Amino acid sequence: MASEIAGYTAVTAALWRQREAMQRLAGALAGRGALPDAIEDVRFGEILRMAETQELAAQLGLPGDAGLTEIALVSVEPWQSILLDHVAALRRLYTEVTGLAAVNGHRFWQESLDDLLS
Repeated sequence: MASEIAGYTAVTAALWRQREAMQRLAGALAGRGALPDAIEDVRFGEILRMAETQELAAQLGLPGDAGLTEIALVSVEPWQSILLDHVAALRRLYTEVTGLAAVNGHRFWQESLDDLLS
């Protein structure tokens, strides 16, 4: 139980970092920051998120490539709600970032975010 709580705590910390990095990326795409730095922040956040999510998935008896929604659906409260809130926020940010990237002619994004949110 204590290791699961630590796993949830690590995942939620990584998800907050990822959300903040995506917000910085949206700002950079809108001309309010350095785009290369923002992209690097998102990439680093994604690596951290993947590592923490894989570890929690294993603790819950799920495959290592389980998506965040899949993990949330087998989680107990309050973790289920917390993870589903992150999914919703990340989807909004993903839509914002990809829209801004398209408008500005930037073609980049990590496909793993799509997998994460499944």
